[in-house]
Amino acid sequence: MEASGVGLSASDRPIFNKLQLEAAELSSKFNNNVLDSTKAFKLKISDPSEIEGLPESAKVINLVYSTIYIYNSFKKIYRLWPQNKPSLKEIRKLLLLMVPGL
Repeated sequence: MEASGVGLSASDRPIFNKLQLEAAELSSKFNNNVLDSTKAFKLKISDPSEIEGLPESAKVINLVYSTIYIYNSFKKIYRLWPQNKPSLKEIRKLLLLMVPGL
C-alpha cells in the first residue's frame, strides 16, 4: 500500500479514507483518556515507610503538593462555612499544625 492510499482503486479510496479518519479519532480519544487518567491519579501515602528510598527532592515536592492540596481544600470549606468563619490566618495556623515539617 502506498502512502495516503494513492495506489488504491477509486472504489477502495473512500474505504481507506474512512478507516484513516476512524484511526485518527481513536488515537485522539486514547490520548485524551491517558491524559485524563494521568491528571486524576493520586497516590495516598499514609505510612512514611512507603517513601523510604526516595530522594529528598521528591519528598519535598510531595510535601509541597500535599500542602497546596490541603490549603485549597480549606479554602473550599471556608467558602461553604455558614457562619462564624475562622479567619484565613487561623486556617493557615491549623494547616501548619496538620503538615509536619512545613
